Amino acid sequence: TNLPDVRFLELIESLSKVAVQGYNRHREVIYWNKASTFLYGYTQTEALGKKLEDLIIPPSMKKDVIEAHKNWLEHNIPIPSSELTLQNIKGQPVPVFSSHVLLKTRGDEFEMFCLDIDISEQVSVRKALEKMVSYDPITNCLNRHSIELVINELITSSIKDFSLLFIDIDRFKDVNDVFGYESGDELLLKVSERLSTPLEKTDYIARFSADEFIVILSSKPSSNHEKLTQLLVDSFNSPLKLHDQLIFISISVGICRFP
Repeated sequence: TNLPDVRFLELIESLSKVAVQGYNRHREVIYWNKASTFLYGYTQTEALGKKLEDLIIPPSMKKDVIEAHKNWLEHNIPIPSSELTLQNIKGQPVPVFSSHVLLKTRGDEFEMFCLDIDISEQVSVRKALEKMVSYDPITNCLNRHSIELVINELITSSIKDFSLLFIDIDRFKDVNDVFGYESGDELLLKVSERLSTPLEKTDYIARFSADEFIVILSSKPSSNHEKLTQLLVDSFNSPLKLHDQLIFISISVGICRFP
């Protein structure tokens, strides 16, 4: 293989935290540094000669990657730097910031080099921050701000109708007074889990305030929403376990429909 200038190879090999892979025009690996082995799990011996799409490209991305590589070679359309989720030898997702360089060798052949920086930690922090902004920390339900956004989106979307349930835990203050606030938080979590059980993926549940929840039903015909509401109320006929004690609670529900 006519590899590019030795100084270039020395430079990219010195980037211990940057995974660098080189490919020929057929997307076969011609270069694989130690950082690539650390990030993706393939040794240099395992990777050399294999096609890019058979190593680190998830199945859903293969077609687009092949097309992008072809467009750069044949139509001089560069692949922009971007965040991507690739995969390692075990098929696990690997979030990276990926940049690409197309080089012409002395034999007038084109070779592409990909420089991937692991951003797993940044992605993890970003998801944690997004969760803090969007979800209630006690119940893991949507918070008030998020459910208001959902309601506005449903109103302006093509969904023909939905029902909104406003749910209050009866005498919740008594639980806090008798068992303490820690038990109150545990009760909120158990209530949210029981309310979530019959819901479908296109339904929503949020903790609206202290002991109030909102449930939005949009997955079933609206004619069934009252039946499901009654099912939610009746589900609290059986006790909840709180610190090895069985307690009975009830909920009050108001329901309105859109439009």
